[in-house]
Amino acid sequence: MALAIPGGTLAFLHRADGGAEALARALGWPLRAIGERDTPDRVYAECAALPDGAALVVRLEDPSAWLPWLLRRVEEGRRVLVETHATSPAGARRIALGVAASDRAEAWLSAIRVVHAALLGGEWTLLSFET
Repeated sequence: MALAIPGGTLAFLHRADGGAEALARALGWPLRAIGERDTPDRVYAECAALPDGAALVVRLEDPSAWLPWLLRRVEEGRRVLVETHATSPAGARRIALGVAASDRAEAWLSAIRVVHAALLGGEWTLLSFET
């Protein structure tokens, strides 16, 4: 899975149920989890201190509010792991974009490396990738 998620990748982890953090730790990636209680100011400051190759683990019901900031982190070479309950790659993409996303946000998401993986039978399985 490490080869499928190099720096500068947005990874949607389907049905991960907390598994994104375990995956990042198992692969030796420094990480910062982003959850419902986090505030942008605190997250921004803590993420700025992370070393190269770090992962951001996103566990938010609605990640769309964070999308512009997350896309910038991908462009800087971070790994962004988004846990999702979406049943398809297209659904995960729609959830990330939200209902208010601009055409520019959609184009930006289309321009970066995106992978989809799921925890199936206790093993991470690559479902698809977009570049």
